[in-house]
Amino acid sequence: MVNIVTVRRWWQRPTSPLLVISAVSLLIHLATNGLYGFHTDELYYIESGRHPALGYVDYPPVTPMLAWLNTSIFGVHPWTLRLFPAIAVAAVVFLTGLCTRDMGGGRWVSILASTVALLSPLLLATWLFQTVAFDQLTWMIAIYLLLRILCTGETRLFILLGLDLGIGFETKFTIVGLWVRIAAAVLMSRELRPLLRTRYPWLGLAIVAAASAPNVGWQIGNGFPTLTYIHNHSADISAGGGIGSFAALFVLSMGPLLLPLWIAGLVVLWRDPHLRPMGGLAMVAIAVLAEGKGYYPAPTIPLVLAAGCVGIDRIASRTHRRRLTGLALGAGLLEAVLLLPILLPLVPASSMHRLGIDKLNPDYANTVGWPQMTAQVAAVYNSLPEAQRAHAAILTSIDGEAGAIDIYGRSEHLPRAISPHLNFWYWKPANLDATILVTVDYSPHDLAFLCGTVTRGGTVTSPYSIVYVAQTLTRGFSASTIMILHSVLSRGGRPMTSGGCEDPRERRQRNGGNEPWSLSWPTRSSREAPAEAARFR
Repeated sequence: MVNIVTVRRWWQRPTSPLLVISAVSLLIHLATNGLYGFHTDELYYIESGRHPALGYVDYPPVTPMLAWLNTSIFGVHPWTLRLFPAIAVAAVVFLTGLCTRDMGGGRWVSILASTVALLSPLLLATWLFQTVAFDQLTWMIAIYLLLRILCTGETRLFILLGLDLGIGFETKFTIVGLWVRIAAAVLMSRELRPLLRTRYPWLGLAIVAAASAPNVGWQIGNGFPTLTYIHNHSADISAGGGIGSFAALFVLSMGPLLLPLWIAGLVVLWRDPHLRPMGGLAMVAIAVLAEGKGYYPAPTIPLVLAAGCVGIDRIASRTHRRRLTGLALGAGLLEAVLLLPILLPLVPASSMHRLGIDKLNPDYANTVGWPQMTAQVAAVYNSLPEAQRAHAAILTSIDGEAGAIDIYGRSEHLPRAISPHLNFWYWKPANLDATILVTVDYSPHDLAFLCGTVTRGGTVTSPYSIVYVAQTLTRGFSASTIMILHSVLSRGGRPMTSGGCEDPRERRQRNGGNEPWSLSWPTRSSREAPAEAARFR
């Protein structure tokens, strides 16, 4: 039997309420994480984990490594895969409360800050297994450690800070923006600059360099594909709305109703000379990453909201403090309730399209339809005679389709998919020489360099008329027995007009005499060289 006195003593510890709030955050995500199937990115990370490397085209290796660890322990299931992001979010909630204490807030202020963080759209919406979940945690650990160094002068914490920043670089490259601001904060702060005379900041810097070296070496050895990807991705982001879209998404991440608290937090950080380096950190992170997506600097949001809660605590009038505390909690709770259908996976997939959730949050739509798509591919593939299946390959346009076929297609006896998209480009079998292709998300024009004409064979539609992943299937084969499966990301499975197709091996033989697949394969990944990848897209 639990001793009541022991429980009371435990509850009186400064960190106990924060642990409870973090546990609530964890339980919320564990209770909702299993309603939807795998997201495209999750399928991609699982496949990346099965191909261990020191680097990847569009992200560093930590997230694929965690996907491999998770699936090795628990198997391949959406709910268990999302256990790691749920733990990461709970840790951010806990660290938010700790930051509040180091900024001078008392017990109730740290409780308020952790609660507001829990209710923020940023953390409620972080439930998918993606780099962003682990990126937020590495940022928050770094922020907490820097704040501790600022408040205590404990130089040995630079070693932990360096380790965290190095791991952060191997998690998501956007943490370089935090590197820049931490360096500026140390150089410009009267409290931090003298610490450079000790050895610990330099040991921390050496740890950052050592932790980053494996990925940097991979980039050098592969011609810096990530830099090209980032350049092309930035152009896509700018075309999608630029700074206006960035600002809107950043505000939505913190929550529009919590914006006044965030502004108050910036004021507190800037007006307090001791905390000014942390305020500068938040502002410079936004400025440095403003060319990207609005959630790139979002990991600084919990810190600034916590500072806003400290500002409430500094108000002299007790009545005003209570009112503002109630407003902050009320705003966070009201906002969470209003946005809940697009923040947490609560709406059944069968109602997603009817309520418009698939348009409001494409991530939700991207979790529906992959097993059904794989089944349609399998139906076409398995309709081939056994002798022909021995020389057939499945070619997809994007990573998620290839990941779905690899994961869901095992029970259908499908071969592993090939794709020129991102990291799948590196994973093409070395001795591939298919005489039959089953392709997903290509038009006949895309494959003109491999085959002649295509004949439409059927349609694939996503369940419940979900807008984002409804697909069209085109099947074509001539006397030379090539078959093409085509899917278009449009509602209703609208059919395409198409005609017959020739054997890709015959086409390659005419072009150079037994031309191997390695010469027909794009020489660059489809996200690295869009003009060249147009041959396959």
